Formats: sequence, structure tokens, C-alpha cells
Amino acid sequence: MLDRQSAYTANLTAIPIPQPVTPPQTSIVSDTVLTVMDIPALVDSADDLHLVTAMSGETDAWAGAALQRSLDAGATFATVNSSTLNAVMGILQAPVTAASPHYTDATNVVEVLLYTDDEIEEISEQAFRSEGGAFALSWNDSGTQRWELMQYRDAELIAPKTYRLTTLARGRLNTEAAAHPVGAVFVLLDGAIQAHPTQSAWIGQDVTHRAVSTGHTPDGA
Repeated sequence: MLDRQSAYTANLTAIPIPQPVTPPQTSIVSDTVLTVMDIPALVDSADDLHLVTAMSGETDAWAGAALQRSLDAGATFATVNSSTLNAVMGILQAPVTAASPHYTDATNVVEVLLYTDDEIEEISEQAFRSEGGAFALSWNDSGTQRWELMQYRDAELIAPKTYRLTTLARGRLNTEAAAHPVGAVFVLLDGAIQAHPTQSAWIGQDVTHRAVSTGHTPDGA
């Protein structure tokens, strides 16, 4: 018997493609990235002799670290303090040229790859004019690591852990608005950084610091 093809129907649905499974976070504790900065006092109450430190995990598998200091070239160390606050730190991905500290720098772009999956938020013009969005960016001065304090207003996530910061204020707190090469260290100056009092007797003396990740031994730091 002949019949029309349209008399026969089938309700078929495609099997959905499974979503990729997010792998669990590694259980291997990350090493700590430590930065020790000799920078001007960020607030009037801290106008004394001190160093500023920031610590971050090299990866997201980080639960804090102990900061240790040595005054005998690393023969012995004493623990200064410990912290579980992950500082927003990263590495500069494109060079930044020198600029005037007297005008807003609308030419340069600070493109930074963060160590951990942190968020950098853009701020309002009012917050920018009120010294918000402060960060430190390193530069090399004849073999000595120095720091320029800067501010950003606009922040854009352009790739995983990679931000582009624009509308910059340069040379804050009388630091030099210098050129910064690829690989310069970026530190967001927020509540995760810490100030540590120092002594005038240490002036001219080498002071060694290391950071021991929670779960690691000091010998491996």
C-alpha cells in the first residue's frame, strides 16, 4: 500500500553535549611570591622608618605564609609575622614609558598578568582624584630595584588573570615617573600589604627576607 511520507513523523532530540568538567584545584601548596618595598609612607600615621611587604601565592593553591627575616646573611632567620591575605601581584606584560607626574597619563597602558585569580575593579573619577587605585610598579635603577607609585582609574579584564589599566596618575608621593620594562613587578596597594618597623641601626646593612608558605618547610623557601 502506498502512503504519503508526511503521514509518518518522528520526535527525535539530540543528546546534549556534556559540559567540560572543571578539574579540582591542585593539592600541591604553592610557593610564595614575596616583595619587599622601600617606598614612601602611604598614610601620615606611618611616617616612620619601615619597609612594606606583599605576599601572594604563585598559584591559587595558597593558604598564607610566614615572613622571616635574617640579619646575618641568611645564616639564621626569625619569623616577623604571618598572613593569609593574598596580595594582588603580577608581572608587567608590555613596557611603560616615562611620563610627567604633573598630568594624567592617558597614553601609557599597564597590562599586567596576575599570579592568582584576583579582581581589579575600575574606580570612579572621584575615587581616582581621592588617591584611589594606587599600585606600585618596579623599575631598575643601575641594578637596584626601585618603585614608582601610580594610580589607575579604568580597569579591563582582557584575558584570564590579565588586566589592562588605563588613565594613570604617575610619580605619586614624589616617586620617579620612570620607564618600566616587561617583567616589572606589579603590587596593588590595598589592605593585603603590610608595613614593618625597622631600626636606624640597619641602615647600610643587608637585611634578608624570605616567605615560607603554610604547609612548606623553611628549608624549601
